Amino acid sequence: MKCEAVEVSSFFDRRFDAAISIGLMFLLNEQSQRQLISRVSAAVSPGGAFLFTAPKQAVSWTDVLTGQRSQSLGSEAYEALLKNGGFDL
Repeated sequence: MKCEAVEVSSFFDRRFDAAISIGLMFLLNEQSQRQLISRVSAAVSPGGAFLFTAPKQAVSWTDVLTGQRSQSLGSEAYEALLKNGGFDL
């Protein structure tokens, strides 16, 4: 078992049929979110799926559990990033 930051995780050196990110994406800053979507798109096999949670609207807030600044890029930005990464929506 490994505990690594998603920005540098060696998990992305492998191929997967799908990826799931629940309660994580919005804890990353905008650049890290964009980088993560790009890394996931490269690691997920063609036709694979990526499921993640984030508010639909572009918004920032302080996360209650971590006290960290959280940010949703909004559905339009996420859709563009996913399409650019080769995901079908």
